[in-house]
Amino acid sequence: SLLLSDDNNAIIDVARNFALGGTAVLFLLAGLTYVTAAVVIPAAAKGLEEECKELAPELWAEYQQKLEPGQTLVQRPELMQELGDKVKPLLQQKIISMDQEIESAEKGPSINKSQWNSSNDD
Repeated sequence: SLLLSDDNNAIIDVARNFALGGTAVLFLLAGLTYVTAAVVIPAAAKGLEEECKELAPELWAEYQQKLEPGQTLVQRPELMQELGDKVKPLLQQKIISMDQEIESAEKGPSINKSQWNSSNDD
């Protein structure tokens, strides 16, 4: 009977630990959801706004008209996604252009053969 009691206690301990672990995971998920909603999404919306205003101001104006008075993109995730999909190729082109500018700056000024020959003839 003492052996059976120890087995029951072990089962109860496992169940308790499982319940505590599950509760901890639920609280972690709730916390991550809150951080995403309170910090990440507004920051992403602000970044999208800045990029859109720079790269396609007419597109920004179009999406502002789709919002209700006082509403922001954060409150309309479907519009935020749609706008992001439209701005993405523009942003990719901007990044490619910036990369090309950096590469050409790293190479320095280029001199073609005729310029090289004329400078060596002097």
